[in-house]
Amino acid sequence: MTYLVFVCGHAGTGKTTLAKKLHGPLMQASGTPFCLLDKDTLYGGYSAAAMAMLTGDQNDRDSPLFLQHLRDPEYRSLIDTARDNLELGVSALVVAPLSREVRERRLFDRAWLGVGEKVALRVVWVYTEEETAHRRIVERGNLNDAYKLAH
Repeated sequence: MTYLVFVCGHAGTGKTTLAKKLHGPLMQASGTPFCLLDKDTLYGGYSAAAMAMLTGDQNDRDSPLFLQHLRDPEYRSLIDTARDNLELGVSALVVAPLSREVRERRLFDRAWLGVGEKVALRVVWVYTEEETAHRRIVERGNLNDAYKLAH
């Protein structure tokens, strides 16, 4: 059996930090190798280049253009990459906000994910107080967070 574990939540909640801490214990407990697929790592550079070309703002991740044309393909590709690993017997630890997909329960929809019954599905929603998330966002100094800080 392989595992598809989603670590989801809003910006600054600690998704990546938690996923990295879970990586080793999950491999040990399950006896299966895990890959870590972080949306920001996989698609951050691509999105920056695309948005710089399209809007002149490489840090734009909140405009209608990004949300309507790049968000969903990024998430679809992230899930497709996880599925490729699962087919090779490598479990996947996927880090991304995925808030719409959680709300719509897509992360439990095997047909939407393209995975069979031999894949165990787990979804972790990471939450922290708004003040803590805000502090973390400020401390990390990522320009992609400018819109979040302003709103």
